Amino acid sequence: MHIVIEPFFEKTGSFSFWETVFRIDVTAFGEENTWNEYNFTREFPLKKELSFLALTDKKIIGFLIGSAYISFKGKTAHLNRIAVDKDFNH
Repeated sequence: MHIVIEPFFEKTGSFSFWETVFRIDVTAFGEENTWNEYNFTREFPLKKELSFLALTDKKIIGFLIGSAYISFKGKTAHLNRIAVDKDFNH
């Protein structure tokens, strides 16, 4: 099985995209901690460059949402959210 990593924000246009991402998110974090579309799309520095989808056979099996911030040490990457579909079986 071949896993492909693609930029998250190149795929956000369809209903099925969000349906899949929300399903994975709810399963990973529970209803009370689920992100909505605003959480995923809220602007942060370098978020578009540091957010990715994991796909197999063109099916979303997981995601990573990253961003960056500037501290006294310089730019620092931050992992905001990561989840893998519970049904993914490699």
